[in-house]
Amino acid sequence: MVLNFWASWCPPCVSEMQSMQRGAKWLGKYRGRFVAINMGEEPEVVREFLTGHGFEIPILLDSDSKISSRWGVQRLPVTYVIDPKGRVAYQALGARQWDDPALLVPLRSLTMEE
Repeated sequence: MVLNFWASWCPPCVSEMQSMQRGAKWLGKYRGRFVAINMGEEPEVVREFLTGHGFEIPILLDSDSKISSRWGVQRLPVTYVIDPKGRVAYQALGARQWDDPALLVPLRSLTMEE
């Protein structure tokens, strides 16, 4: 699983969202998935931001920042790749092009069951 922390006020977060959507479609063929957690924003703000973007990745809300605090998130975006045993296999600080094959192929191997 690929777990991404983001916010609508964060330009790098917003810029990586479309590539994340494309990457999620590809990774889904191999039973991998992306989940995005919005950090610190109210549900109405997130809902308004997502309207019309066609974003299909599951979005979780962390309005009080308790979840992101547990993960040690201090700046955005940050992404964690969780292996099938629940361990953090990779951490990415800053935006990425999540539809880049050079990134997706290793992600596939990290998220596949053994």
